[in-house]
Amino acid sequence: MSEPSIFFSEVNERQGTFHRRSFLLGGFAGAGMLALGGRLAHLQILEAQRYEKLSASNQFNFRLVPPPRGLIVDRHGEVLATNRPNFRLLVVKDGVHEPGATLKTLAHFVPLDDDRQARLMREFERTPNQRPVSVMEDMTWEQFSAINVRAPEMPHVTADMGEVRVFGWGLPEPVFCMAPAFAWAVIRPSMLAPFGVLFMGLFLDLFWGGPLGLWALSLLVAYGAVLGARSMMVGQSRPMMWIWFAVACAVAELVAFLVTQLTARATPNLLAVLWQFLATILLYPFAHRLIDRFDDADVRFR
Repeated sequence: MSEPSIFFSEVNERQGTFHRRSFLLGGFAGAGMLALGGRLAHLQILEAQRYEKLSASNQFNFRLVPPPRGLIVDRHGEVLATNRPNFRLLVVKDGVHEPGATLKTLAHFVPLDDDRQARLMREFERTPNQRPVSVMEDMTWEQFSAINVRAPEMPHVTADMGEVRVFGWGLPEPVFCMAPAFAWAVIRPSMLAPFGVLFMGLFLDLFWGGPLGLWALSLLVAYGAVLGARSMMVGQSRPMMWIWFAVACAVAELVAFLVTQLTARATPNLLAVLWQFLATILLYPFAHRLIDRFDDADVRFR
């Protein structure tokens, strides 16, 4: 009986090959795990603070929101200044979305003509990245809703609601102060008249609670304008002098309007300014009485 032929060398070679391949695969897997663990350690330990800030910025939308301003009332409880909602449209220059294409898309919802788009494009060029550019103010509720409905399609476009300061009877009534200021300039140039006008204007500012110097400056400018045009008023009739008084009142109102707009950074109610102007020019009979009473101060007015 012959003995079986078993070749152990072939089995050993196969096992050796398997062990080498297993060792190589295990080495590659270990190196990969080591690299992955090192990268995770780098992100979690060394870069933790950086990615924490990035995560917070993705989770929260930080915006500077101005605090609401309260009502301003006079001593009788009448509202002098209040707030009204202002729907505005902002586009953030993020360097990813093309501003021109965005403006053309927004033109379907809000009135943006070609000139307005060209001006906005120049403003986009001057604005650094991640800064919002105001595209439109005082949108209607329909326009505001149309933009907000499409907000997911335009993440760089924001339609929010702010507040605009609205003035009622914000500018105090000059009442009798305009009449003597006009009369003093017409009757006779005097060294004391400007100081009298100044004190009357300061009295109005304190009495009505307005910015100190508002009506003092307005009355002085009107007084100077009347004084400069005094020679052209010589011999004029009463209706013509009333027109001159209306012009002086318009000068005072314009100065008060501009000063209020600059200091409050809001436009006063134009209707209130108009009513104030009309009420003031009705005071000309008082100025005319002063001129008639002291017309002997200048022979040209006799």
